[in-house]
Amino acid sequence: MNFSVKISLTYLCIYLMVITAVGITVTENSCERMKEQEVHRSVAEAENIRSNIVLYLMNSHNNEAPITDFAESIVDLFSNTSNYLEVFDEQLTLLATNLPALYSGSREELLAANTNQRSVILRHDDLGKYYLFVSFVVEIDNQRLVISMVKEISHLDEQKQNDYIFFLEVGLIGLFIVAIVVMVTTRILMKPIKELDQAAQSIAAGNFAERVALSTNDEVGSLALQFNLMAAEVENKISELQEETHRQQRFVDNLTHELRTPLTSIIGYADLLQKMAYDEKLFAKSLGYIYNEGKRMLNLNKMLLDLTYYREGELEFELCSMKHICQEAMVLLNNRAEEKGVTLRLEGDDFVMPMAVDLMKSVLVNLLDNSLKASTAGSNITITLAYNHRNYIVAVADQGKGMRPEEVKRIKEPFYRVDKARARQDGGLGLGTALCNQIVTRHHGELIYESQLDVGTTAYLHFPIDENR
Repeated sequence: MNFSVKISLTYLCIYLMVITAVGITVTENSCERMKEQEVHRSVAEAENIRSNIVLYLMNSHNNEAPITDFAESIVDLFSNTSNYLEVFDEQLTLLATNLPALYSGSREELLAANTNQRSVILRHDDLGKYYLFVSFVVEIDNQRLVISMVKEISHLDEQKQNDYIFFLEVGLIGLFIVAIVVMVTTRILMKPIKELDQAAQSIAAGNFAERVALSTNDEVGSLALQFNLMAAEVENKISELQEETHRQQRFVDNLTHELRTPLTSIIGYADLLQKMAYDEKLFAKSLGYIYNEGKRMLNLNKMLLDLTYYREGELEFELCSMKHICQEAMVLLNNRAEEKGVTLRLEGDDFVMPMAVDLMKSVLVNLLDNSLKASTAGSNITITLAYNHRNYIVAVADQGKGMRPEEVKRIKEPFYRVDKARARQDGGLGLGTALCNQIVTRHHGELIYESQLDVGTTAYLHFPIDENR
């Protein structure tokens, strides 16, 4: 059973309960008021009958005859009225009546009337007819008659039954109208929820760009807004996961390539040495290649282990001057810079922050080394130190050949080389920048590159101040 059907059935059940309660309450109250009005009228009629009976007996009775002899006359006197009379003696023995059927039940109202109390009672007879009994006493010359005026009020039962039938008919008509209104209203109200459901199904099917176009200001509109925000976040996360998957695949492909090249050389030269006659120069040359490629593989293994360590290993931090670290890195590369005709410069305001000193020095050495490789004679490489209320900043800027935007995006990936031919000649594995990025990340910082072809590249190190306090 879907949600719209549940809502419709709920509203219809509520309507039925309300209309039933209203029908019963209104009908019963109406019948009670009619009974009260009938009782008041009957009591007034009974008082009038009593007065007439007293007047009749005073005019017709003599001292010698008992008033019980006038019972039939009293009944005949009021036989043309719409009421019935029962006449009893003091012992409550029925003397005369014009009631169509005798009531065989208890008559407590007669006992009450016999003690000079007027009594009113309503009851059904054995045939199911509804009667109102008003009992009173008539006393003449110390003789007493108990009179019971009986009035049929079966029309009250009929009216009550008609009222219930009327409410049933009106309720059924109302139920039909309410059912139509509820179904139409539910369909309108459920429309945005169905749109949300369809959008959720579309996203579940892989269409992560799906959005819900709702602009209402109610709770459904708020839900749609949150749904769109969630969908956007899911889309972003999926994109990040896909990009990460691509990066991991490129990593595996590059690692496979890096391993295949030295292994091919090692196997080729080993096979050559096995098949040909001993030649001292050839053997020395071949063994040299095997040795160099073996060291290359060992270096690759070490750098891969470093990547894992810098990502997961424990680092020891201590407060140190960033200017001091930069100066030590510049000293290590100053001879190479002079040989190439490149000037190294340090500018800006010094700051002290917690760091793994050796690792931070290796980051700066690597960044300076990359800048030297990209620079030409007569150019400058400048390290600028700065800080604000949020970050410590180290910028390493060169005036080299720069990079294209797509190269900047991938520069921090393992095994990625901007100039593959030159990098291989220099013995580079394309892991230096990846290692730097891992070290900076462990310092809660971020490595950002900005570059422009034939203008130069700037590597920014941002370290949040709050993280280092």
